[in-house]
Formats: sequence, structure tokens, C-alpha cells
Amino acid sequence: MNNLKMITAMKKFMEAYREIDELWSDAGLDETEAIKLYPFDHSFDELNINGWCTATIDELTGDSYEVILQEYFNSGGGCMVGIYTIYDSMLNRTLFLCINEEGGTLTTVDYIRGEIDMDGKMIVDVFNVNELDPGVKHFDLYRSCFMDYVKHDCERFGTVYHVPFDVLPDVLQQTVSADYYDWQIANGGDKFATNGVKVLEDENYL
Repeated sequence: MNNLKMITAMKKFMEAYREIDELWSDAGLDETEAIKLYPFDHSFDELNINGWCTATIDELTGDSYEVILQEYFNSGGGCMVGIYTIYDSMLNRTLFLCINEEGGTLTTVDYIRGEIDMDGKMIVDVFNVNELDPGVKHFDLYRSCFMDYVKHDCERFGTVYHVPFDVLPDVLQQTVSADYYDWQIANGGDKFATNGVKVLEDENYL
């Protein structure tokens, strides 16, 4: 589907709906014979055309999630988590993405700092970093938040993470030579060492 054409058509549809709604009474549409063929269960002015079109346009345009706050947080006993406050513009709600070394959980409440028992109804999405596919929705946001957590974790503990190549930010991927990429895949699989700032080449690579 050509999203640009559909988005343009949706905007025109919203404008046409607005004009029809404004002119409905003056045109006396309720008195016409054709009103018998009216196809909707609700009256014309009660149809949520604008809401549906706006939500559809947002979804076709791209990711409706925006990170509005990034925090690296000690949840107790030195266990560090990344908590990312996210605004969902499509549904006008605030979400919370909790990141640890394995992946992330997106919820409707900040259950960690709020000390709230996890309920399945709170969960919006879950991802494992080793299974994070570039084709999934919100991939760029999940990758960005996870790698931000990696950077903070490596700074704090002096550790190194090994992550799939696709999870590395584009700017770090571009620093990996084709020769080293092939060597790593052949010798260590699709896991590249990083401290969140740069890719660390294996000491056995010559």
C-alpha cells in the first residue's frame, strides 16, 4: 500500500466529512428519499471519523511513541534498570519501558518505582534483545533505549555487552569493517562486543 496516498486520502475524507456534517441540516438530507439508504447505525454527527482517521494517519506515518524521560535507576541491592517514560500520541497515554540486560517490558504503569505487583493487564509489549527483529514495530525506539541502558551500565560497572549486530546503533554499525563483520560472524556469531559507545573488536582478530 502507498501510505502517502492513503494519508492524503484520509485527510481529504476528514475534510469532506466536516463539510457534509456542517451542511447536513441546510441541505435537508433527513427529508430526502435517499436517507432510507443511510448505511450507518449512528447519526452522521456521532461517527468518530476524525478520531479514526487521525489514529490511522499517525500509525501510517510512523512510530507514535516518543521518549520524554530517560532514567537509569537502582531498583535495590545494586540492581540497575533503565526506566523510559514514553508518550503514546496515538492513544494519548503515558507508558513506561523498563530495560534490563535481557530486554524490556512496556507497561501502562511504573510498577518498579511504584512497588506495584505486576499484572498481565499492565503489559503492552515485551522484547528480548537477542530476538529483537528490525521488522517489528517500535524497533528503533526499543533499540535506542536498550543501547542507552547499555552505555550507562558499562560506565557504572566497567562491563561489556555482546549484542546482535542489528541492535547496534547505525552509527556504530558503520564503524564495523566488512572484514571484521565476516570474521565475527564466522568465529563468534552475530554478537558484537560493545560498551555502548563503540564496538570492541575481539582480541583474537588480526
